[in-house]
Amino acid sequence: MTNGCYGNEQVKSTLPFRYAIIKYLMCIHGVVDQYFNYDRMNTYLHRDFKVVAKKMMTDPGSVTVEDFDMTSLSPEERCHVAIIVMETKRRVELLFVTKTLSNLLG
Repeated sequence: MTNGCYGNEQVKSTLPFRYAIIKYLMCIHGVVDQYFNYDRMNTYLHRDFKVVAKKMMTDPGSVTVEDFDMTSLSPEERCHVAIIVMETKRRVELLFVTKTLSNLLG
């Protein structure tokens, strides 16, 4: 994804794909961006990929190699997606901690 490809496809930019992953995973946890067009998400993320990404986000211990066989991503791209998922999870957790602290303090 960093070399302008998605699987075997050459694409102009992978930014929409990476951004769709982040917004999808944040939406799973109730963090919705009112400025993002969620209708376009299905053009970037296939159903099989959403299942794998959601599983990585919510239950990472149950992810298997077979889960990734459904996607056309190379091993490097799979690693990149795992890093994106990890960073998104950290971002969501920080948002919830900040909200909780804000509610407690005032």
